[in-house]
Amino acid sequence: MNTPAFVYGLVNTKTLELVYVGRTVNPHARFAAHKKTTLKGLDCFEMQILEETTRGEVNDHELFWITYMNFLGAHLINKKYVREVIRTPERKVSARSSCRLLNLAMYMSDAGMDVSALAIKAGLSEVPIQNAIKGRCIGFKSIKKIAGALKVSPEKLL
Repeated sequence: MNTPAFVYGLVNTKTLELVYVGRTVNPHARFAAHKKTTLKGLDCFEMQILEETTRGEVNDHELFWITYMNFLGAHLINKKYVREVIRTPERKVSARSSCRLLNLAMYMSDAGMDVSALAIKAGLSEVPIQNAIKGRCIGFKSIKKIAGALKVSPEKLL
């Protein structure tokens, strides 16, 4: 039996803006943890369940919601976290940040490139590009090569 899991959003109740998308198997405990850390001292946030799924699929569903909310123009603090991580070359974009190359498909489409064409132009194998599209972690050097091939800054791919 697959354990239920949830994709949730943190909503600013004053502005009604979604500011964070996350995943959990225990929404009550996760929101309590946010109140002690991220939201400490702030009482204008509430948790909204965006989707119920299974533990085995929750990462992909979280990635979908982050991608979709960024597409709609939400200013998620998730994205700011990823930008901090990517600026440290010796670190890889973590699995937790696998939203991480959110805009890659959009920039590939704009440039009229498929995976093979981008791999050739970036001087990479197709594997890191396919991994990035699937939301998996790839190294900072690969991200820089992909960004260079698409003629955008690495931060724009996030």
